[in-house]
Amino acid sequence: MREIGRLAKDLRHRTTQWQYFFEVNTPEGMRLMLEHDEEMRRQGRATGLPDPTLPPPTTVEAVGIAEEAVGFRFPPFLTRIWTEIANGGFGPGNGIFGIDGGLAEECSGQTTASLYLATVQDGGWAEVLGKPWPQKLVLICEWGGDERSAIDCSTPEGKLFDLVEGERWKLKRKSMTFSQWMEAWVKGVELWPYSNPIATL
Repeated sequence: MREIGRLAKDLRHRTTQWQYFFEVNTPEGMRLMLEHDEEMRRQGRATGLPDPTLPPPTTVEAVGIAEEAVGFRFPPFLTRIWTEIANGGFGPGNGIFGIDGGLAEECSGQTTASLYLATVQDGGWAEVLGKPWPQKLVLICEWGGDERSAIDCSTPEGKLFDLVEGERWKLKRKSMTFSQWMEAWVKGVELWPYSNPIATL
């Protein structure tokens, strides 16, 4: 947990997306990009960069409200991350989603609980996946484009799935739990949704 917190505070390593930005730009280029982004945010305008400000941790009470809304408990390790490190905004992909007040999905602006409810109630997934969206499968981060990762909250460990596009959309289970996924991110393991699947749901 300590190492996750350290990387979360370091913008160069905060998310897979930020790591990429720092890899493909010079230090001077990143400095200018961040200065421009800061000025545009002061003016209420967007530049396309993710918010470089890490959301503060949420509370156990707020997590309880989100759990009441969805009707089940989130994996304990996820709750610890939200309440001890930050309310989303760091980790694999573009950063894990938070609950109310934390990092939201880019397109919908929804955080974890409301995004889950909207997803599970969306009948379009039955056509896309060939079956309704699975109960207790919660979208946890996005990777750019339409690829997403999701966590199975039916067990305390929380198995990881990737939503990937091919001839048709598929949910592919990764060979790791949520805590193992975060540990792999800390170690710099490739976690792109098209890597390391073991089964299709």
